[in-house]
Amino acid sequence: MEKNNFIQPVARFYSLRDTRPEPTTWQVLFKEITDSTHTAATRHYRTHLATLPAIEATGDAQQLEQWKFTKSNLKNAQPAFIPSVLLEGGRTYAHVKGFTGFIMVDIDGISPERFTTILALVKEDIHSFLVYTTISGCGIRVISHVEGGVAKANYRMVWEWVNDHYARLCGVEIDGQCKNATRMSVLCHDPDALLRPEATPFKVSEMKPREKPKHGSTVTAERAYKVIRTQLDEEGITYTPGSYNDYVSRCFYHMNRYGVPQADTETWALRIFPDYPREQLLPIVKSCYALTTEFNTVPLPRSVPRKEKADDPHHRKATVEEMETFINEYMEIRMNALTHQIETHLIPDAAAGPSTVSAGHWQRLTDHIENSLWCAMQHSGMSVNLNELHTLLGSDFVKEYHPLKNYLDGLPPWDGKTDYISRLAAMVHVKESPRDLSDASVRFADILKRWLVSMIAAALDETVVNQVILTLIGRQGSYKTSFMQHILPPVLSEYYTTKSNSSRMTKDDLFTMTENLVINLEEIDTMPPSELNQLKAMVT
Repeated sequence: MEKNNFIQPVARFYSLRDTRPEPTTWQVLFKEITDSTHTAATRHYRTHLATLPAIEATGDAQQLEQWKFTKSNLKNAQPAFIPSVLLEGGRTYAHVKGFTGFIMVDIDGISPERFTTILALVKEDIHSFLVYTTISGCGIRVISHVEGGVAKANYRMVWEWVNDHYARLCGVEIDGQCKNATRMSVLCHDPDALLRPEATPFKVSEMKPREKPKHGSTVTAERAYKVIRTQLDEEGITYTPGSYNDYVSRCFYHMNRYGVPQADTETWALRIFPDYPREQLLPIVKSCYALTTEFNTVPLPRSVPRKEKADDPHHRKATVEEMETFINEYMEIRMNALTHQIETHLIPDAAAGPSTVSAGHWQRLTDHIENSLWCAMQHSGMSVNLNELHTLLGSDFVKEYHPLKNYLDGLPPWDGKTDYISRLAAMVHVKESPRDLSDASVRFADILKRWLVSMIAAALDETVVNQVILTLIGRQGSYKTSFMQHILPPVLSEYYTTKSNSSRMTKDDLFTMTENLVINLEEIDTMPPSELNQLKAMVT
């Protein structure tokens, strides 16, 4: 492997939900995997997985849901990295600045008796650059390098070529979810992990696209299940409590007749029926395939009319992790801490899909956008419950964003000398008052400074209340409104609003006060005493 490829930065994230990449190196990642950094977290996660049989034995659906929720949280809290692309400012395709040439392979659903053998095969392969056991303890993560120019146009072909190599090497089916170039790999503890800097890279020049299946070629479990699922549905057999055994037995019986290899059926079954105990599932496959005279005796129908519903009990629902991955590829999303509204920004590549949601700018999440997101998930083949999607969007998956804080953090450091507020105050010419002997311009600068500081403090801290209303008195045409309109910088201008009818305060005005930084109350001197008292109450 070329040295510059080995030392190029790798995007690391503090958790699966983090969206801000931090550059690191392969050596640092390898040290993090092999030292004690993630020992406790990995042990905790695997201990939790081991409790599943006991939870299932209780038959308590609520307890099982809590188990799944805890499992998801434990995994999401782990740091991760993205090996295949160079990222800047985020982790979606919109933030991709180039391809690294590194390809990820996820070998999962391995039977315990074959795990050690397959792990040894993978580590011995000359193309294996990084190999480690995944956080579940039941999977293998492999990173290999490809030379010759990997880009968006050929990434899919390159991924398929590398993954097909390991599928043939190990005799297993590879997880197709890693096909996404921005797919994250969870970091965990594996003291026996392998890092081989001198690994032999694959070459793009030696690759070619997968050949389309020819008539009479081996039937895959996925193709067969599309037909079998319809047949069982028509027979009234569903994957529900009381009929689990009957359902899986009929699946395997039909797959044997359609000519699906037994090893493929085993791998597929462990992935599709994760809630079915492995020690009970695999013997059923073996029993069905014992009917050797039945193997490959029935041709798989080319197509079967069927009505497929996204909420079929036997149709595998998308996991929380899969939903989060899809959303991160489809749109950027954030919770505006100032308006308390969720905002979205559709990624340009996603905008080319069936959705009519506008791309290119941030907008509030509406029912229309949420429904369009759900439709896009369904079009991609995911089975997603709309209520579960709504719950996810209302969780801490959506990171908080404060527009004012973001603006202030982006300003250059103060030089410690320049008084910008006094310079702003100098633009307002204040008349002398016979009742106030102090310098009028100095007094106005002090009032403006107190008001601005209070405004910022109230916007950033919910416990602070700005009880000051800055009132400018002067003749018409003296630019009072213009001055107020330009207090906020252009990037925050949307948080300025004008209330023209100051003679009446409504519920909408209450909401306006909570969603904006500056509210210009025009002609406040015409406000009736009752409305003025209400305004005072609202402010204090």
